[in-house]
Amino acid sequence: MGNGIRPTLLLVEDTPDDQRFFLWAARKARLPVVVTLAADGEEAIDYLSRSPERLFLILSDVHLPRRSGWEVLRWVRHRPPYLRLPFLIWTSLPDPEGERKAREMGADSYLSKPNSVSDYGGVLSIIENYLRD
Repeated sequence: MGNGIRPTLLLVEDTPDDQRFFLWAARKARLPVVVTLAADGEEAIDYLSRSPERLFLILSDVHLPRRSGWEVLRWVRHRPPYLRLPFLIWTSLPDPEGERKAREMGADSYLSKPNSVSDYGGVLSIIENYLRD
């Protein structure tokens, strides 16, 4: 990664506040990534269908218009180039059933959406761990 081209993180999120806070937190933490935004599951799949280069991680909400985060996850896990791509689910309504489903479907993490700016540290440190791999 020393060539100055930053890896891409795909954020699949339909809530403008969650988009804004994530982008703000990533900038503040100087996360060395480019964040590409998809506002729903359909947009995410369109983007992924074009085989983006340098994509290193997907962070997706569960409840999305048109296609859910579950559908995006299922689509990704059936595409050979993306079988090992880290896929993180974040949700404002976490529950044990969702966590179990996420693991079974091949998600790497199932996270609570941060409720406050300070909570973003946890999400960003998980993402940073994937950057190091």
